[in-house]
Amino acid sequence: MDLSLYFRALTAVFIFIFFAGVPLYADVPKTDVVIEMADGALLNAEYISENIDTATVDIRAVILPEALCSAASLPEYLPKRQFKNPKKFSSGHCLLSGKPFLVRKVAIPNTQIAKRHDTTLLTLSASGENTQSPYFGVQNSYAWGYNFSIEQQASVAPAPRFGIQGFPLNATMETIQTVDLNGKREVIYPSQNIFAKWLYLDPRVALYYTPLLPTGSINQLNFGPLGFTLENSVEIPDFSFLPLKKYSLRLRAGINVGYHSFSQEVYQNNLAVADGSISLIPVLFQATLLWDLKPKNFKMVVSPYLRIADGIVFSSVKTQLKDEYIPLLTPASSQDVSRSGSYIGNGFKASLGIELRPISWPVAFILDAGYFIHNQDQTGSFFLFNAGISWYYGKVEPETKPLPIRYIGGK
Repeated sequence: MDLSLYFRALTAVFIFIFFAGVPLYADVPKTDVVIEMADGALLNAEYISENIDTATVDIRAVILPEALCSAASLPEYLPKRQFKNPKKFSSGHCLLSGKPFLVRKVAIPNTQIAKRHDTTLLTLSASGENTQSPYFGVQNSYAWGYNFSIEQQASVAPAPRFGIQGFPLNATMETIQTVDLNGKREVIYPSQNIFAKWLYLDPRVALYYTPLLPTGSINQLNFGPLGFTLENSVEIPDFSFLPLKKYSLRLRAGINVGYHSFSQEVYQNNLAVADGSISLIPVLFQATLLWDLKPKNFKMVVSPYLRIADGIVFSSVKTQLKDEYIPLLTPASSQDVSRSGSYIGNGFKASLGIELRPISWPVAFILDAGYFIHNQDQTGSFFLFNAGISWYYGKVEPETKPLPIRYIGGK
């Protein structure tokens, strides 16, 4: 026998069986889901498998409209032997429930399924009551989840449809979260408005003492011990293409405004003929890359960082001829020495430092050193030193421990 013909025939048989008789299974949920049927029934079920034609489920409970609440009108996907002692509601609906399953391995044609609610609603009330149910939506200041065991909550709020329980979005509810099939959580209460999102950016304001030491071409300026910087910054969310979180790296961005003052002596013929002062007001946009280190048994986060900033610098310069040199200089020379004016130029700052953040305090302590370069009245550079404290004025309370997702089948 020709073996090649044998293998070709065997391959053809497998292909035929695969496409003609074997269903194509998809990933299916393992949590409780609610299925809205085309006939108006609601199924609380667990999926077993699903293909392009049918869904096989274990049914926990069924809410039927009044027209289907008799054994004669029972849907074909419900075996009549299971129709015993249904619970009646005032609306005419009836409930069939199992312990824990009403019926298992029911094949339902996908054409009969109007909608499937896959998301689980998790709630944690301020009183400590935990609730979990399939999620319906948010409406009229309530979060709504399916609950097959309750009547309509007319005293609470008109439910969007039968079999739904409302959870008020108010101070009695600590948090409300939804969890999808992939395990992704979304907070639907407290409201994630612009202000709430701003707080989660971890805004902070900082005040630094910033003395500057002139270097290079402006070293004739005296040391400037009078210097302060006010800063506001926010946390930049982790981008998927930047491995920040993986390596405990954080990126912050902000703006800082400083004030620095220097005294100066103007020389002619090696004589200090005038006294002067220079004031700098830098307004800089900055970015800071921090590396968080959490030493064991150390109640403080230690974060070395690199900071760069760029922007504009406003400066004012004023010099005054000393009285004893007035008779010795010509009017033109005196005018060159005694002058005042304001200037605007570019400024750039780079520094390396460390941030210390006590775990239980909404503050951080900062220490760094670097260079500040500008091209104002006298182009040059300064050696800078920052020492200060920042306050997390938007600090949010620690997130409530997530409620576990109830998995009926294997996770």
